Amino acid sequence: MNNTTVKWHNEDYDLGCNIEDLERLGFVNSSYHNDLAPSYMNKQENIQIFFLDPNHNDIINEGIKYKFSVMKLDEHREYESTIGTTNSFDEMVEMVKSNQ
Repeated sequence: MNNTTVKWHNEDYDLGCNIEDLERLGFVNSSYHNDLAPSYMNKQENIQIFFLDPNHNDIINEGIKYKFSVMKLDEHREYESTIGTTNSFDEMVEMVKSNQ
């Protein structure tokens, strides 16, 4: 069974991928309650991925049309630059692997 849903701001929120697959790939939850969407970070903590549910009202209101936003972080785990956005889980994983 694929578990793709987490609780986010007391609502069901679809990450768009299997949470167990994320954990097997070494991603850890890095969500912060003030963020627009949940996020996960790679093991090196230099890349953060925001998981954007295109059916969630907050994402619809922002006009966001992609599921994954991949960001490069600096040595303090602060935003440095955007690596890319995609609707494909596999493409998101490749972005992370090629930018670690």
